[in-house]
Amino acid sequence: MSNYPTLVRQRTPTTCGQCVVAMLHGIGRSAAIRLIGHDGVTSDEEIWQQCCTANEFVEGPPPLNTVAVQKHRDPDGDREHWTLWWKDKVLDPRNKAEDLWPVTKYCIIDWAK
Repeated sequence: MSNYPTLVRQRTPTTCGQCVVAMLHGIGRSAAIRLIGHDGVTSDEEIWQQCCTANEFVEGPPPLNTVAVQKHRDPDGDREHWTLWWKDKVLDPRNKAEDLWPVTKYCIIDWAK
């Protein structure tokens, strides 16, 4: 048994946030799309609402040994991407963790173990 959630892959360029919600809750991508209400770009507020935590977003990368939703931003543009940080590993819906942009903010998910 893995110590990590099952990787949920995005099928379109705009469903990374929905996939992170799916991984966090152990549900499928379609169920996460229904929770959020769309399959487009997800806002910080939409992600935070689905994370079920009182913690707010903090600038920078998350500390080790935490579970956090993290947002990456293209330094040369306005594109963003969501991933799930699971204690010591990035779970990337694109499955290209080696190509990720810098983390600009994160939100600790205190109930996840």
